[in-house]
Amino acid sequence: VASELARTDALTSLLLVARSREPLERLASVLGGPRRNVTSLEGDARELEVGESLSGYDVVVTCADDAHVPCAIAAISSGAHCVVLAEDATTHQQLEALDGEARAKNLTVAAGCGFSPGITNLMGAFAGGQLDRVEELSVTVARSLGDAGGRSSVQGLLDLYRNAAAFQEGAPSDDPGHLPRLVYLPEPIGWVETFRAVHPEAASLQRSIEGIPAVEYRIGLTERRASDLARAIAALGMTRNPLAQGLWGRLSSGGTLARSLNTGAASWTGARIDAHGELDGRPATVTLGIVDRLGNLAPLMAARAAIELGTGAVEKPGLQPPEALFDARTALTDMSKRGVRIARLEPGEV
Repeated sequence: VASELARTDALTSLLLVARSREPLERLASVLGGPRRNVTSLEGDARELEVGESLSGYDVVVTCADDAHVPCAIAAISSGAHCVVLAEDATTHQQLEALDGEARAKNLTVAAGCGFSPGITNLMGAFAGGQLDRVEELSVTVARSLGDAGGRSSVQGLLDLYRNAAAFQEGAPSDDPGHLPRLVYLPEPIGWVETFRAVHPEAASLQRSIEGIPAVEYRIGLTERRASDLARAIAALGMTRNPLAQGLWGRLSSGGTLARSLNTGAASWTGARIDAHGELDGRPATVTLGIVDRLGNLAPLMAARAAIELGTGAVEKPGLQPPEALFDARTALTDMSKRGVRIARLEPGEV
């Protein structure tokens, strides 16, 4: 995210905050250091005292799951907008409590500006906007242990499988929507076994697309054996267990154990959006696909939100999802110009 921000001429100063001093200073140096007004502060973003150092900054971007809410509080108290890289349903509920104060101060909390939620929100809004009436919208995300990212990203995967396990436990026996489903994503990913789960963009897109009854969210791992292990951890209620987290972390580190669970699956991150409804009085389907590395996908929305809020290009106070802040077509087109692979899939294409 810092690298994306440093690429724009709109940036006048950049403060990096993290707990680890050496990598923090190294990153600041790589991005230009004092000569480009890039500085660093060693500290814990979860501590509200960090807010005292935010005076004069226009936007705070939070990239750590356990720091989203404290950073948003600190940002609002210092008069800055806040961009949340990603979030889960619980975090979103906590951020909703800040909506009133943000509106009163004419500030924006841009929620879920990562890949999922984030880019998937824009894809869902764009797909739905191509139809006269949307009857069903499905968001399917495929992740890979080989492209898992940092600790927060790995924990997020486990939490999604916990949500999927909860769905299956409470599902009626005659409801096929809660069962595992093979979904095809663009190459090099291919077919992935997916499970229904709770995620913020489902509720957000349901509010954004008028008249749609529901939005389905599904998650899957490209490595089948790793997916089975994640389901077992979730079924045992161990997604927040330190031992299980350590095992999962070893799997995502690319070592021998990880390779044993990777049966040739593509180490890419992808999503597929299916919008079903009517166009010109006839049944129609719009399907979009995206594939890239998570490190390329995750920062794009956060950087865009920070730049446009910081420069005043977007003014929408309160807690806002990406599809409420940006024109979906424009944002997706800009991402494709950066080399991100986004395409419309034709019916029957495999």
